[in-house]
Amino acid sequence: MTVRRADTLGKPANIFKNPEYYSLRGNCDGLLLMCRTGLDHCPELTIWNLSCRKSLLLPPCPFPQFYNRLSDYICVFGFASQSKDYKVILITIERYEDPKAMMNFAVYTLSDQRWNVRNNGCGISHDYFKRMFGYSPYKKFDCYFQGTAHWFGNDPDGDNGNYRIKHTHLVSLDFSSEKFTFMELPNTCDEQETLWFMFLIGESLAIFCISRVSSNIWVLEQESGKREWTLWFSGTSSKAGFNLFKSYSRENSVVFYYESVDGSRHLRCGTKSYNLADCRVQIHGKSIKCFRELQNYSESLVLHKGYGAEDLPSFP
Repeated sequence: MTVRRADTLGKPANIFKNPEYYSLRGNCDGLLLMCRTGLDHCPELTIWNLSCRKSLLLPPCPFPQFYNRLSDYICVFGFASQSKDYKVILITIERYEDPKAMMNFAVYTLSDQRWNVRNNGCGISHDYFKRMFGYSPYKKFDCYFQGTAHWFGNDPDGDNGNYRIKHTHLVSLDFSSEKFTFMELPNTCDEQETLWFMFLIGESLAIFCISRVSSNIWVLEQESGKREWTLWFSGTSSKAGFNLFKSYSRENSVVFYYESVDGSRHLRCGTKSYNLADCRVQIHGKSIKCFRELQNYSESLVLHKGYGAEDLPSFP
């Protein structure tokens, strides 16, 4: 693991390495939720803090389905503002389960360091869950922001007899209430093939959509308890720009927004950037041969003292 600047891809000297295989399941306020997987052992969830080099191994999940290769799960990590506590929310689903059966739902809280099974589940069935996420039901969330995990998906109560590939709604899971909410996406690009990305602009959640001829950025604003989309940018597109986002969306959906010293606005996709004004694509960081994950990162002192956290092992 390494930390790089979003605008220059410059990196610090310290790089963390580990011989085991981990997948990144969540990222919140400088804490990473990692899942250790492999053929010889069951999945293990660990909270890592690379700033103070501490790790905390979570107790075993209360659901046997989590360790069943015929099951899938969504695991989200975030901060509940009401209780001032970090939470891991785990939802499991068996691939061949009765579609009307209810989902399995458990919450791990950092303050008491244990799992709590919600007796009423998350109030949704397997079928409802699949309709909510349309054609891609088991992916990680697209963006975490202010105590809420967000996905692109569908309104499961709408007319979704056939799972639609086109996104229609913003699906959100609040870590305080532990409830799902739905909000219709703005009417953006009307072209048949449109790519969607979620990211942050300052203190606002934003959505970027690009087709072969146009691109738009919408910002989610909230006033007096009401949320609404505001058009922040509208412009043309380019073949190079569309192909960049199309190839990038197959591997990693995380993009970063930044402004250059000359005031130009860019979206970062891995080692390449896209200029919103002139639609040009620029290559950066030629020394980076490959990467598996990109996430926003900040420094944190959580786990520095207490919680029984242990020092991270380091391998050259």
